[in-house]
Amino acid sequence: MLILQEIQFPAIGDIHNDMYIRGDFKKCRLDSGKKLFFAPQGETVTFDTYFNSFSYEKWRKYTVLESVSLQLRLCGTFEVALVQWVLGDEPERFVLYGERIHADASTTEVFTFEPLYERGILTFELKALSEDATFCGGEYITDEIDLPPVNIAVCICTFRREAFIKRTVAELGSLQDGVLKDHWWCYIADNGRTLDVKAFSSEKVQILPNMNGGGSAGFARAMLAALDDREKYGLTHCLLMDDDVVFTHYAIERMGVFLRLLKSEYRGAMFGGAMHLLGKPNIQWSVGDRVDINSITPLKSGYCLSSSTDVLKNEIEESINYFAWFFCCFPLNDGLRKNLPLPLFFQYDDTEFGLRNHGLQEITLNGVCVWHEAFDKKRSVAKDCYYGVRNRIIMVALHLEAFSGAFSKKWLKKFLLIKTASHLLIYRYKAAELVIRAGEDFLRGIDWLVSVNPEALNREVVDAAEPLLDIETLPASFDSCRESLQTAPQKNKIRRLLRFCLFNGVFSPARRKLILSEQDARSRYFFFARQAVIFNVWTRKGYVVEKNLWRMFKVLGRLLRLFRTIDKSFTPVVKRYQEQFPTVVSEDFWRTRGVFNDFITGVDRKADPLPPHPKGV
Repeated sequence: MLILQEIQFPAIGDIHNDMYIRGDFKKCRLDSGKKLFFAPQGETVTFDTYFNSFSYEKWRKYTVLESVSLQLRLCGTFEVALVQWVLGDEPERFVLYGERIHADASTTEVFTFEPLYERGILTFELKALSEDATFCGGEYITDEIDLPPVNIAVCICTFRREAFIKRTVAELGSLQDGVLKDHWWCYIADNGRTLDVKAFSSEKVQILPNMNGGGSAGFARAMLAALDDREKYGLTHCLLMDDDVVFTHYAIERMGVFLRLLKSEYRGAMFGGAMHLLGKPNIQWSVGDRVDINSITPLKSGYCLSSSTDVLKNEIEESINYFAWFFCCFPLNDGLRKNLPLPLFFQYDDTEFGLRNHGLQEITLNGVCVWHEAFDKKRSVAKDCYYGVRNRIIMVALHLEAFSGAFSKKWLKKFLLIKTASHLLIYRYKAAELVIRAGEDFLRGIDWLVSVNPEALNREVVDAAEPLLDIETLPASFDSCRESLQTAPQKNKIRRLLRFCLFNGVFSPARRKLILSEQDARSRYFFFARQAVIFNVWTRKGYVVEKNLWRMFKVLGRLLRLFRTIDKSFTPVVKRYQEQFPTVVSEDFWRTRGVFNDFITGVDRKADPLPPHPKGV
């Protein structure tokens, strides 16, 4: 017998029980600790849920699975129904089999599915026919299949998140009690060098102190450590996970069994987990992403996975061209030695890696997910205005074919102009300067990119942004306008026309003061405004901006100089990126020139001065 998927119970305190079991929880009783579900006589509970339905369509398409059975542990009298749900114009329910079961003590019953269609999900329903009816757990199973095991290297990059890492290591330890026992190892690159190596290390877990070269360097370090142990442990797959996610071991177990049973033609596929929001655990942020030259689109974003309809819709496959590194799994083979991350520090490092390795197939599966904080909580000027701009340009320059040749001097100028103008219109002059610097640093080329000290550069970029202050320390002069947080300007054609004719009031006298969240910091709010406080609602920190025409013209002058440089340098710079690209994603680069190698060999690059930045390069 091979366990395909264990029936999951909600964690203690989890209010979103309908992601696991559907029933009247005012009448039923759940004991999550002992994994018991008590149903009163006459009550029906169903398992057509995100975590406990079986994604039959995908298992049939991608794996060698021939048959599926359901093993249940029951006590009391139940009416058991095997069900298949298929999504047409509306969800359709088909009862495949029904049986009345009576057990005086906890017993195990096995039922075999005979699906009507290759599509949809398989699930089951239980109707309690006695007062003592208790569901004690179960599994979707099949006959043992003679295929080699999957051995997973879990690779994590962390920076000063000890609490998350402690929880992660504990959750990974639970794998020893399941189907992946002795088939996993964990490699944690500690970019902050703050983890207690002795406390966190074990036979299964390696802590790798690392210089802070960002996510790309941390994951590269962990991947290479896994490659070093590949033959020793028979490692077959690499799973990349962020350090600030919450997950359960069931997700890795479900994925591990699925990967083991893959058909030969899909053995090179990438597997990605979904991301749900920590503050709204039943709401999906994405399950795979689609990137084009102008944007990144999270797929199936906003799905409520307490809804049976959204669970079915989540099974529909879409065109994915990359998985973010919060949960991304791929084969660990010698090809990875020439295909490691590009040293981008952070932002777009996972996007570039995904585009480069995009090809055979991208697979997702209901129930394989992590929970992560909303990205709005992690917004920063340095990330959005420098790394987000510089690294997107680099990514597009390296993958022209993925964007149908749309990358050009004209596109680059337009992209930088839009990004710069969006900040100038809300008086974020330092942010606009960081956008321009991102363009300048792109033109400094790939040789500069791989030789610069990333820690020193990051400190300089962060220092160049608007200084943050606690929202409670706002100048007293803003007290009278706090209500502006709730008031938005009315959208109408006359106002838009007036804003257009007056250049959003940039050259007009202004006295208004505003307090705005970063999400609401849009140019329409700044019409005839002189000052504003922009703050993050999560961190309760912000900064003051003020209209300054002299600074605006200074930024525009720097942007024009950058445009002249683009005209002169664009073609040779892009050509150099493409020529050197294979070198800087290779094992040789990361072992001999990568920033983590400096830490291992004792080279103190913290003390290295950052090369002077030529203004208007």
